[in-house]
Amino acid sequence: MFKVIKKEGKARRGVFTCAHGGEVQTPVFMNVGTQAAIKGGVDAFDLHDLGCQIELSNTYHLHLRPGDKVVRQIFERMKAIPKSEIVNIRYREKMEERKALLKSAKSDYAKAAAELDTLRAEVIKSLRGESAFSQDLLGSLISDCETKCLEVQHTMEAAQAAYDEGQAMLDALNAQYDDIISWADMYDSASTESKKMIVSCLIRRVEVYRDYRLHIDFNIDFEQFSAGLDISAIAA
Repeated sequence: MFKVIKKEGKARRGVFTCAHGGEVQTPVFMNVGTQAAIKGGVDAFDLHDLGCQIELSNTYHLHLRPGDKVVRQIFERMKAIPKSEIVNIRYREKMEERKALLKSAKSDYAKAAAELDTLRAEVIKSLRGESAFSQDLLGSLISDCETKCLEVQHTMEAAQAAYDEGQAMLDALNAQYDDIISWADMYDSASTESKKMIVSCLIRRVEVYRDYRLHIDFNIDFEQFSAGLDISAIAA
């Protein structure tokens, strides 16, 4: 998306927002990277220190480097480990803890709410002269119980939010795993254009050092899948 900020004659100043995040002030000098690197002994960190806003590269370069070998190795490692082992088993204990905490919080809230209802019902009895509690005492007890209810409600809401967050993360990991496996299944038989698209989905950026040593930043959250996967060794 491009937004014009200022015009003066034929000149204009604007902001270009990239699809993957980040804003680029225009006009801008855009470097062209071959295999995600700028020629002339300048690496990705030099460009960062110089305040480089944007570098032009393409999926063809990413397809050549890291290349088929690295991409295939990543897919082979992922396919060799069952989905239940990577995702479900690893997070099952954590989700069970959150589920138990939520269940306990809901139980505590139900008890506190029931106690509050009982005290409020006792007020009617007090007005009829049928209660052993004075109205002042009931008022104090109800106030304390309302405070307790509010505290327990906040605890329950926090437990619910934590459980929902964990479930959302689990769903996202399952979806990511399914994406990787579907890409892995089609990669070998895919056309060059399709492979370039798969690589662009798999890789966010490639940082190239002066000695052409690579650091690959993935779109897939491999940190979550790291059990049994030595990604740094694969990409070396």
